[in-house]
Amino acid sequence: MPGRYALLSVPALCAAYFAWLLYGPEGQRDRIANAFAIAALLALPFNVQEGFAFRDWYVSGMSAFEQDLSDGVSWQELGDRHQKFLMHWDHDVLIERMRLLHEAKTGPLGRATPR
Repeated sequence: MPGRYALLSVPALCAAYFAWLLYGPEGQRDRIANAFAIAALLALPFNVQEGFAFRDWYVSGMSAFEQDLSDGVSWQELGDRHQKFLMHWDHDVLIERMRLLHEAKTGPLGRATPR
């Protein structure tokens, strides 16, 4: 599972943090709040590193797709080359949706001139 899904746990962690601040034993509130803050600060560099890695992957994949699109590559070939980047779970739907965007003249696909 991609690391970006770890963000789904953040609301639960925030709820636990605030519940502890409101209802935890008075003597331990500050220690637990500090532990949450320290854990968040320790996780920050790893999160930033993952963010940069995702950005690099996305920029290289999108640049390759845009280059092929501007070169006039066919819909089928675009789907074959970039399926893992754009929509890894359904090749045929990817091609159909690219065609629909082209027919609707939406975004870069609307301006494309595929073979």
